[in-house]
Amino acid sequence: MSAPSPPPRPRHCLVTGAAGFMGSYMVETLVRDGHRVRATDLIPADGEDEPKAGRYPGLLRRLGIDYRCADLCIADNWKPLLEGIDWVFHIAGLFDYSAPREALFRVNVGATRSLLETLSAKGGAERLILWGAGGIYGRPKPGELPLREDSPKRPPNAYLQSKWEQEILAQRHFVERKISYTCLRPTGVYGPRAVYGMGRMLAQMAAMKKIRIPKNFLGRMPLVHAADVCRAALFLAERPEAAGEAYHLADDRPYTNVEFFRMLSELLEKPFATLPPVPPGLLRGLALAAATLENFYAKRLARRRPNLERDTIFMLGADFWYSNEKLKGLGFRFQYPDSREGLHETLHWMAEQGLIQTYPP
Repeated sequence: MSAPSPPPRPRHCLVTGAAGFMGSYMVETLVRDGHRVRATDLIPADGEDEPKAGRYPGLLRRLGIDYRCADLCIADNWKPLLEGIDWVFHIAGLFDYSAPREALFRVNVGATRSLLETLSAKGGAERLILWGAGGIYGRPKPGELPLREDSPKRPPNAYLQSKWEQEILAQRHFVERKISYTCLRPTGVYGPRAVYGMGRMLAQMAAMKKIRIPKNFLGRMPLVHAADVCRAALFLAERPEAAGEAYHLADDRPYTNVEFFRMLSELLEKPFATLPPVPPGLLRGLALAAATLENFYAKRLARRRPNLERDTIFMLGADFWYSNEKLKGLGFRFQYPDSREGLHETLHWMAEQGLIQTYPP
């Protein structure tokens, strides 16, 4: 009888964007699994947690990790960060559909290029886990569902174009310089600590007195809990067959828009009803017009981030069905295969932080 395989040795890991929503989950996941963590972010190490801004440097201090404040757009900052590192979890980036194209490419593409070039100069690392984006496919065309990792890429805006360019860079370095990487393509990420993206959407829904949606909005909404994204990142870092590959992060239960709105109404204990069918194109056009006005007011007059994002509205009414077979085929199983439990936890956290007024116990 053969002896059992020894447990994997602890790795020395670098997590970028570590003080944010996703980064803090990744650090917790690695620490819990017994790995050494070096973390970096623009947020000063001695700052306090700011849940309403999605910043958690205090949480990182409590975990007792090596935390370093650094601007990753400065190429020279990468070398000391990567010293002695086995695995890199590159989460840092500019996630803002309304940001200027130049800023998106400087942060999302330029910093990633510097990371890859520094890794090349030092002889690589065991694995780079790159945070991509599930939206790089754009609006799916008939016959393209479910979306798979090799489906056509049509990133519809500057943010998603920058995320796709990140992947292209990583693939080029994998082929030409043998930099081992794996790309995650998360879909709608939610969970406690989320204040942008799905977090903002949940806050807007919680503010409604009644939840209504046209009955013909039957397109699917892919969701994934932040804890599962980070569990998958660690899972894939340990697998040689994942090198040079990309994986969807979408849970096992894609709700339709109507089902999702109904579920939230039940969780929030708010009245729910379906409205008569509305042509998605018409509703999208009206929403885009409203977003144009709101964007002008937010940016030019109020000097704040817009509540309505034109590039998000562009996807309104489409059917987004992502296959997770490639990831599950390696043996990965979701902690939150159905988002209902995770959304309950998320809404409860939002109420505790004052991000929504009340939430039923």
